[in-house]
Amino acid sequence: MVKVESEKGGDMGELKGKRAIVTGGASGIGRAIVERFVRAGAQVVIADCDVPRGEALAAGLGEAARFFAVDVSRREEVEALVAFAVDTFGGLEIMVNNAGIVEPLAKTCWPTISPTSRG
Repeated sequence: MVKVESEKGGDMGELKGKRAIVTGGASGIGRAIVERFVRAGAQVVIADCDVPRGEALAAGLGEAARFFAVDVSRREEVEALVAFAVDTFGGLEIMVNNAGIVEPLAKTCWPTISPTSRG
């Protein structure tokens, strides 16, 4: 088993043979997570709306990575993403919800928050 250690030397757990989705995985922190997981032996679906970056990253990482274009603000696309991961790698143990949604907060969050929690 491969154990991944953090930059400070702590154990990040065993990832070899695990299957993961990383949203926002084509760049920034998400990309770093994807690369670390693949180095540790995980199979990863890179989920992002940035198709050129996502496809290039997946191609560079080889058989352990696949790209799936997704808008995480759309439920049906996220459901299709999960189905893709399961169909492609035979299961799913890890979901890293790293993607951000760039919209006004009121449009994104307020409709889902109950009236009693709005203050």
